[in-house]
Amino acid sequence: MLFQDVEVPQGQSEECSVIVYYENTTGVFVTAPDLSYLTVPNQQARIDIMDPSAGDFDVGAGVLLNLFQTNPGDPVSLGYTEIIFDLTQFEGETVRFRAAEVDNLGVFNFAIDDVRCGDRVASIPTLGEWGMIAMAGALGLAGLIFATRRRTLAA
Repeated sequence: MLFQDVEVPQGQSEECSVIVYYENTTGVFVTAPDLSYLTVPNQQARIDIMDPSAGDFDVGAGVLLNLFQTNPGDPVSLGYTEIIFDLTQFEGETVRFRAAEVDNLGVFNFAIDDVRCGDRVASIPTLGEWGMIAMAGALGLAGLIFATRRRTLAA
């Protein structure tokens, strides 16, 4: 999960954009009612505009505007795609931009890049393509170690 609070200027329109990419090797999306990896199955990604006082994992009333969400039946991959959204309705307020991904069925790479509002580039940390590959490898290795230890303890 990545998030950043954004102050929406008063008295002007605020058009924003983000580039989204994903690759789901399991071929299945499951939209559970939360963002917990302990809820099995749960294989989803989403981008939301949140109330900053809401919990980081909130998918209910704290979500002011859902910008993107994977759903069962969606394609297994999405190339770099720009999403344009308008925050003008929140002028004079601070909102939270949140990108979240959960997967407990297998490898699911999700990335955002080039988050912009007006002329500003948001300071939300993003991973480039090589960074995503490295992160996926590290997480895959950690999962393999965890599964091996679990199997050893069960024996």
